[in-house]
Amino acid sequence: MKINPKLLTLFLFIISLTILSLDAATSAQADGGSTTPQPPMAEKKPKITKIHGETLVDDYFWLREKTNPQVMEHLKAEDA
Repeated sequence: MKINPKLLTLFLFIISLTILSLDAATSAQADGGSTTPQPPMAEKKPKITKIHGETLVDDYFWLREKTNPQVMEHLKAEDA
């Protein structure tokens, strides 16, 4: 059986690209994905609510205040 040299070259080229792309993906994951941006940490500001004899603590209640500039900064950082 005779193999077309152009097809063989194309086949080898495609195989080489596949191997290179797999190697790049593997090396990107090997560093623990450190290139992925980390989400911002929200500050804890406890809000205590007493209801029906229970005490509830919500550390992130302040994030509901959409008019608070700190809340908007945090939301924008999350979207980045």
